[in-house]
Amino acid sequence: MAEENKHERTDTRAFERKGAARLVRGAACYVDDLQLPDMAYAAFVRSSAARAKISRLDLTSARDGPGVLAVVASAEITGDIRPIRGAEGPLADCLIYPLPQNDVHYVGEPLSGAGRSGRRRH
Repeated sequence: MAEENKHERTDTRAFERKGAARLVRGAACYVDDLQLPDMAYAAFVRSSAARAKISRLDLTSARDGPGVLAVVASAEITGDIRPIRGAEGPLADCLIYPLPQNDVHYVGEPLSGAGRSGRRRH
């Protein structure tokens, strides 16, 4: 007889999640709902490829956008922000930078960031 999976849920009845009602009704407050004086917004361009070389990043149009406060890529912050050492295990000897320098490591890795004075809706 196969060993039972102790973590498998066999009870298929619905269960109530604490606080779910306000989420489902749209009554919850999220960070995006906050409006503070002089608030700035951030956005990141993320990699669509894994294990790729960064040949160039053209940030000209991002810098020229209305309300843009700053646009950064790794080259602009490398001297100001030190990398952190990876967690235990296989990453323990890795230095992890906030933005990749030459190589992208995973899909969705941030390539550049921008701050602007107003919210942009898609």
